[in-house]
This record gives sequence, structure tokens and C-alpha cells, in this order.
Amino acid sequence: MPELRFCWLIILVALLPMAGAAPVPAKPAIFYLAPNGDDHWTGGQPAANNQRTDGPLRSLSAALQHAGQARRHGAGEVRILLREGIYTPVEPIVLTAEDSDLSIAAWRRETPVISGQTVISGWKRSHFDSHIWQTEIAGVRNGDWIFHELFVDGQRKERTRIPEQGFFRMVGSGVPGHPDELQFHSGEIQTALAQPEDVELIVFAAWAQSRNQIRKVFDASNIVSLAGSALPNRAEPNGRFHIENAPVKLRPGQWYLDVRSGLLTYWPDTGEDIPNATITAPHLYDLVQIKGDAQHPAHGIDFRGITFADTDWSLDGGSDLDMQAGQDHRQ
Repeated sequence: MPELRFCWLIILVALLPMAGAAPVPAKPAIFYLAPNGDDHWTGGQPAANNQRTDGPLRSLSAALQHAGQARRHGAGEVRILLREGIYTPVEPIVLTAEDSDLSIAAWRRETPVISGQTVISGWKRSHFDSHIWQTEIAGVRNGDWIFHELFVDGQRKERTRIPEQGFFRMVGSGVPGHPDELQFHSGEIQTALAQPEDVELIVFAAWAQSRNQIRKVFDASNIVSLAGSALPNRAEPNGRFHIENAPVKLRPGQWYLDVRSGLLTYWPDTGEDIPNATITAPHLYDLVQIKGDAQHPAHGIDFRGITFADTDWSLDGGSDLDMQAGQDHRQ
């Protein structure tokens, strides 16, 4: 029976590669985003179809939901590709261990921007000065949104400033035993500047910067009391400082935010058309937060070709310390 044995040998040889073959990798799940997309679409294609019934998604939060669903259905690699334009999430993008091995990238050679900015509208001329424009900012009075930067048609504008040019010089290296106090030269800081949450004093000393809200001014001793922890570096005596967001007369290109009333005031630069200008301020401190722990680490999260822009900073307890080389003093 040599012919029969030969037939069985052919069958076995044909089956062997199938039994030992590596499993076929799952097809990557790809989701597209575009500023003119729609979160009700599938995100499965980079542009809307002719009927505008499907196309790219609009928000990263929707794309992350789709990515999670794809992973639960067995998808291996997951990619989120952003088309050209500006994306403005209303809150930070939070990524966890469940988002591991995720790629968030620009589509082809386009240049998407994830921005923390918000457009400010509702501007009206002041009844007291025709040069001045004002608008009320919702959320400022209850502390939900206090910002330190303002942009008009993409140009950063200056907060009110004392002195107008240059800096003051502190006396010595601070008040011994009182790290939250600074001594100034007579006449430089007025008692009217002691307005909680409004006025900030910025010190530059020995490659570091401290930013503190002014709490109280003592005229007799020329000492100012500051919020939070201040002046941690004593290495440079007579350090420079200036004051921002003071309730003083504005100059062209300057703005002031009254935290107690929520009123934003701006004096336009020459040529600026406020009713038709795009005026923005940052409303987020963080654009992306990656959260994990030793048992469930977030890993393999890859960002490529994306610009992150337009965030602000918070004054925790009324102060912020920016140490040399960007060291985080809270660690």
C-alpha cells in the first residue's frame, strides 16, 4: 500500500504549516478627528461623505470612548488621527491604564493644535472713557475661572504693571523670620494694592521667580505681606520685583481683571477693531493628565505632530514658585 501511505504524508505536510502558524494580528482601529467633524459619526474616515451622514469625530473625548470600545472588542493597536485645526477641550484630557498603547497623532503632515483657550465676547465701550472696552467674565467672582493672559488676534497683551518700565528692588533678602513678607523702598507700594486675589507681586531672585498675591501693606515699616510661601531663595539680596494686575490707569495694549466683580477691562492698541477681533484667554491649567499607579500603570501612550498651547497657571494658596530649571517645589 505505498500509494496510500504517500497520500497521507501529503495531507500531513499540508496541515503542519496551518497548525504552527502565528495568529494573525488584529487590524488597527483608527479613528479620525476634525474641527468640522461630528461626535455622532463613527470617526472611521478622515472626511465627511457626500451625504454628510458619516465622517470624522469632533472631540478627543468622543474618540477616546470609541477607542475604549474598540479595545474591548479585541482591537490591538488603536490610533486617533487629528486633522488640521484647533481643538479646545472644555476640561483636561484624562488618560488612564485603560488607554495604554494608544497613539494620538497628526494625520499625514497636517498641524493640529490642542488649545486651552476660550473666546471672550460681549465687549462694550466704557461709559467713562471711550478708549476703554469692558466685558463681564462669568465664573470669575466665584473663582471658577481666573486667568493671567489675554490675547487679541493671537497677540499676547500686557496686564497692568507697576512700575510701567523696569523693576523695583527689594530691601535686603526679605524680612528675617517672615518668609511671607518683603520690605520695599518708601512710596513704591500703596496700601490700596492690598486687594485679595487681584494684585500680584512677582520677585526675580537667584534664577528663581515667586508670584504672590498681596495681602497687606504696612506703610510705617514699608513691608508688604504676601499670600502663601514666598521668596524661598535668599541667595540674591536686593532682588528685582514688579506688580501685575493693579487697579491703575491703563495704557494702550494693557488689560485688568477685577476678580471681585468679574469685570475685564482693556485699552486696545492702535488699529485693533475690538468688535471684530478674536480675543481669547486660557481656561485650562492642564491639557492632558496621565493617571496610573504601580499596579495599573499607563504606558505606551504616544503623541506625535500635535501642538499643545494656551494654558494658564494657578496660584495655589495665593502663590506660585517657579524654581531654577523648572523644578517642582512641591515634590
